[in-house]
Amino acid sequence: MIELARRLAAGGPVWIWLGCAALAGCGGGGTPCVAAGTSIAVSRANGAGACPAAVVAGVTSLNGNETFTPANGVSCGVVHFNLTVNFFAQDAGHASCTGSDAIAFSDFKATGGSGTGTMAITCTDSTTCTETFDVTFTPH
Repeated sequence: MIELARRLAAGGPVWIWLGCAALAGCGGGGTPCVAAGTSIAVSRANGAGACPAAVVAGVTSLNGNETFTPANGVSCGVVHFNLTVNFFAQDAGHASCTGSDAIAFSDFKATGGSGTGTMAITCTDSTTCTETFDVTFTPH
């Protein structure tokens, strides 16, 4: 947590943060729901917010291609993740964009889960916006 706070204060990147406060099996010797080193596929859909359609299409174009691998096991139950992704807007300008989202799951299981994530997006064409997505994680 101290390293996370230091990076946030310095404006540095924070790629993945797995929240475990008060969860069974998190840091307390319990068996994790998803083992450390397991690849987890990320899929986003149903964007709602202020982003242009081309930017939303850029985010969803990552579906099937975006994965991450947590260094620590992930507990079942309430879980939070912060992810940062790079993508291109799906229009003629094809602007490069970066999106960071905080994703919350209320009932994460060994088979994954569905939750919501609000993504703050900045693109090289000066587009800045926020979009909320339904997010699905699938360990494999």
